[in-house]
Amino acid sequence: MEDASFIYVNSWSSAREYENPLVDAELRRDLLDWCVADDWFANASDDCRLLHCLPVRRDVEVREEVLDGPRSAVIPQARNRMLAQMAVLHEMLVPKGR
Repeated sequence: MEDASFIYVNSWSSAREYENPLVDAELRRDLLDWCVADDWFANASDDCRLLHCLPVRRDVEVREEVLDGPRSAVIPQARNRMLAQMAVLHEMLVPKGR
């Protein structure tokens, strides 16, 4: 993470495992240190930000204190994505010339 400007997180399992706690726990058994915590930013740039496409599993993919902390840009990222999706839908659905 040295000098990173962004840390982009995404889930490494599928939603179908979320519903089965035993399967989910088995998949994550050897990956518990893969949850993004404050120490991931130790060598990153001072203004490094966390990104995630949402929804996020708190304290599974990202520690709560990082997700809710000053490095998190997930809410502005989600808003920007929503606006882009709205623009695409508008372009697809609104007749030309209106």
